[in-house]
Amino acid sequence: MDQRLVDLMRIGLAYHHAGLTAGERSAVENGFRAGTLKLMACTTTLAAGVNLPARRVVIRSLFQGGGKLGVENYRQMAGRAGRAGQSTCGESVIMLRSQEKAHAERLLTGRMPRVQSHLVAGGAQAWATARPLHASAGQEPPLAGQSGRIPSSAAASMQQPPLAPPTPPPPPAVAPARSERGGASGPPSKTSPLEEHPLQGLLLEAIVNQMVGTDQSVDHLLQCTLLSHQVGCAQLQRQKGAALRALFAAGLIETKYVDAELLPGLKTWAVTVMGRAVRACALPVTTAMTLYSEVDQVRQSGCMLHEKCHLIFLCIPEDQPFVISGWRDWLECFAKLSPDKQRVAEHLGVREGFILRQCKGACSGGAKDTQRHNRFAAACALAAVLEGQPVLQVVAKWGACNGLTERGVLPGQLQHLQESAAKRAGQLAGLSNAAEWWHLEMLFSTIRDELGFGTSRQLFALMQVEGMTAARAHALFKAGLRSPEAVVTAKEEKVRRALTGSLPRSLRDTAAPPPAKRPKALKGVISREEQARAMNSGSNSLVARALRQLLCSCRRHIVSAAEKQTAAAENALQVSLQPIVVSQHSQPSQRSSMNELRHRGDVP
Repeated sequence: MDQRLVDLMRIGLAYHHAGLTAGERSAVENGFRAGTLKLMACTTTLAAGVNLPARRVVIRSLFQGGGKLGVENYRQMAGRAGRAGQSTCGESVIMLRSQEKAHAERLLTGRMPRVQSHLVAGGAQAWATARPLHASAGQEPPLAGQSGRIPSSAAASMQQPPLAPPTPPPPPAVAPARSERGGASGPPSKTSPLEEHPLQGLLLEAIVNQMVGTDQSVDHLLQCTLLSHQVGCAQLQRQKGAALRALFAAGLIETKYVDAELLPGLKTWAVTVMGRAVRACALPVTTAMTLYSEVDQVRQSGCMLHEKCHLIFLCIPEDQPFVISGWRDWLECFAKLSPDKQRVAEHLGVREGFILRQCKGACSGGAKDTQRHNRFAAACALAAVLEGQPVLQVVAKWGACNGLTERGVLPGQLQHLQESAAKRAGQLAGLSNAAEWWHLEMLFSTIRDELGFGTSRQLFALMQVEGMTAARAHALFKAGLRSPEAVVTAKEEKVRRALTGSLPRSLRDTAAPPPAKRPKALKGVISREEQARAMNSGSNSLVARALRQLLCSCRRHIVSAAEKQTAAAENALQVSLQPIVVSQHSQPSQRSSMNELRHRGDVP
C-alpha cells in the first residue's frame, strides 16, 4: 500500500479514487464500513456506485468531469447519507459560490430526467428532434406527427420484406458498408451507418438467436421495446431499414430462401459466419468489426509467439491510460527493449523513425500511428507484470508523472487495465471460436488466464489456491515449490524462506528466524541486532501467519480437487455400467445381435 495512505488511515482518514489498487480499495472500504475511518475524501466514484453508507455527505464542487453536476448524479451522491438500516438520519451539504446558487437550487428542486431509449444514436428524443434537420438536405421528411397511425408507405413495408436484396453479401474481409441509399461508402467509420444506428446490435443478436427472420417478426420485436413508444411508426421503420441495410452491406447478415414446398419465394434473414463472430464478442458492432479485422489480419499474417507483447497488444482496449507525451522518454524505453520485443514492434508497425520525428516536433503520421505506439507501451507494461515485476516497480518505470505520460499512471489504473485486457482477451477468444479459428482461440484463452491471474502459465497451479498472490506464487516457484502438493509436503522452513522473499525489500531482513540461545555470559545484554529485531517483530509474525494460511489453503485445495476427481470418476462409472436399452423400433439385425449377447451373458 502507498505509505501516504497508510499514514492517513492511522489517524482515521482516507481517500478513494479510481487509481487505488484492489488491496488499497478493499482496505479503505472495509475500514469505513467498520467505523475505523471517520472521514473519507472521494472523487466522483461516490456517484458511480461505491456503496459506502455515511452519516454526512459534503459536496464541495458542482462540476463533474467536463460539465455541471446533474440531478441524477447529485441524488446518487446525496443518497449515500442516511441509508435505511445503516443510520437513523443523514445530512447532505453543498459547498458553493454565490454565482452557483441558482444551479444548486435546480439540483435540489429539479426533477429526474425522462428515461430515453438508446437503441438509436443520442437517444430517442435527440434523434426525433435532429431528424427534421436532414430534411433540408434532400432526405425523406419525418412522419412523427402522425402519432398512432401507420403511414401507407410504412404499412406496406411491414407487410413484405423490403430489405432482402437478391445478391449475396460482400466478402467479410473487404465488406464495404453502404449508405441508406445504397451507395458504397467504404469501411465502417465515424460517419458510417454502423455507428449512426445502434439498433443494429439488437437486430443482429435477434437474428443470431433465430428470434426474428422476416420483416413481420422484426416489427413484432420492435413493438416490445421502449423505442416504439417514444418515436413515430414511420421513424421506427426508417431506423429498422437503415440498421438492416447496414448489417447486410457489412456482410453480417444474408438472405436465404425458405423451403420451397412450404413457403415458395419467401426470403428470410440469416446470420453469416462473420456476423456470428461479431456478436460473440458482446461488444458494439463497430468495435467488434474492428476487432474482427485485426484478428483476421493476425490469422493471415501470423502471430509472433516468441514474445507475449503481440497477443497483449491485441487485447489492449481503446480507453487505456497510456497516452505518450514524453517522446524522448519513450525513445529511451524503446531502445532498451529486448530484441524480441523490438521485432514484435516492427511487425506491428511501431517504428523508431516515428518516435524520432515526434521528438523533433515533426507531426508526421496520423492518430493511428500515435495510438499504435500508445497500445504497444501499455502492452510492454502488462508484459512486465506477467514476467513477475511488482506493480509499483512497473508503475515507477512506465507510468511516472511527467515522464512517458503527462499525468502518469497510477497502480490502480494499471490493475484496471490488466482486468480490461483479460476481459478483452476472453471476448477475442469467443470471436475466434465463433469464426472457427481454433488456434487463435487457444492463444487468446491462454493470455486471458495469464492476464486474469497476473502471472505466466507456469504459475497457474499455484494461483488456483485461495488467497494466493502473484508475488507469493513467484517466490514459491523460485524456491522449487511449483504446485500445492509440493508446498504441503515441503519443510516449513523452506516455505517460510520462500514467503520471506515475497515481502517488500524493507521487511525481508527483519523477517529472520529467532536467534539461538544466548550464552550465560551474555545474558541480560541486548545487542543492536536484537533491538532492531524487536522493533520489527511484526515481520516475523506476518510471515508466520501467512505460512499458516498458505498451508491450510493448499490442503483445502488438494482435498477439493480430489473430491471433484472422485465425483467425476463415479459419474463416468455409472454411465458405463448403465444397461443397454434396445428400442422396439430398432432393426431386426440389431435385435438379433442383442439376443445373442443375452444368451452369452454379456448383456443383462
